[in-house]
Amino acid sequence: MPSNKKFVHYEFPYVKFHGRSYPLIPIRLKNKKYSVNTFALIDSGASFSVFRPDIAQALHLPIKSINSIRMGTPLGGLEIAISKVEIQVGKTKIQTRIGFSKNFSSSFNILGRDGFFRHFSVCFNEMMKTVIMVPLGSFPS
Repeated sequence: MPSNKKFVHYEFPYVKFHGRSYPLIPIRLKNKKYSVNTFALIDSGASFSVFRPDIAQALHLPIKSINSIRMGTPLGGLEIAISKVEIQVGKTKIQTRIGFSKNFSSSFNILGRDGFFRHFSVCFNEMMKTVIMVPLGSFPS
């Protein structure tokens, strides 16, 4: 018997930046009593979520950590300190690990596959320039 319960989903229009459109979404990051509202690029080609150093500073998180990884980039390597934080998309909150790097100089914070995509079903609609996300815990049973 089908359920009448609707599942939660979010639809975000792409954001224009320097003449191009990107799947940037508004998010809230929280570490204990510190939080910050920002935007992040949903990047299915990125292995990890990596955020700029100013975000780590606002959350009072270390940019150097014993829990760090080294990631290769086209311009060389990047040392990334891993921290556990809460990410909020709409009304959905998840606890996950993201990285911060003092050398990360990208224009965008990046939400990558590890730690983010396993919590959401993500659909990029290039024709309509939107990204649709369904929290995986919200499907009706």
